[in-house]
Amino acid sequence: MNSSLSTIGLRGIATRLGEHIVGVEVLARNRRLTSDPAALVELGFNHAHICPTFDDALRMAVNSAEDALADARLEPEDIDLLI
Repeated sequence: MNSSLSTIGLRGIATRLGEHIVGVEVLARNRRLTSDPAALVELGFNHAHICPTFDDALRMAVNSAEDALADARLEPEDIDLLI
């Protein structure tokens, strides 16, 4: 088996963040957290970036995947499996 054809790994990376920034306190008040807000703040999580709709989140995921492929200099057909 050709080892270059059987590699697994991440060669490209890209990110997106939701445009709405919401503080941990607001998330807690609106019952949008499962963790203790004080513990989150202590760990450095002061806010979250929120997508207003599922479609916005899906668009961000697709755009990030396209940018990660470009960063790795790959074409979509070069990827056998995405988990």
